[in-house]
Amino acid sequence: MKILKINAKQGTVTELEAPMQDENCIDLDFMCDEIGCTMFTTVRLPNGDYLFVDDEGLLRSGMQPAFQMQSYPQPLVGNGLVIGGTPDGASCEPESSVKDIEDSIAFGWVPLEPAQEVKNN
Repeated sequence: MKILKINAKQGTVTELEAPMQDENCIDLDFMCDEIGCTMFTTVRLPNGDYLFVDDEGLLRSGMQPAFQMQSYPQPLVGNGLVIGGTPDGASCEPESSVKDIEDSIAFGWVPLEPAQEVKNN
């Protein structure tokens, strides 16, 4: 299945062929490898596509590659995958094209402070 990858470090948007875990779902290990994470979260794009990003991206420290979508209020750290979704939750090819994403994205770097340890008493 064709999906889109946002590479924050390189500042590129490219089309990828994603392997399927089953007939409804893209392989989760592939998704984590391409994003560069162990767990991800999603951002819903205005056209109904889903943007998968590193759920722990803001927990990194130092200067980090990031991008910002016109439709989302804060920078997203690391890589992202744009994947379509059906009403019943199956993965499908995105409505967005490479050009659509390129026209709605800005790349940059963000400085992040080391995460502070939270103590529970």
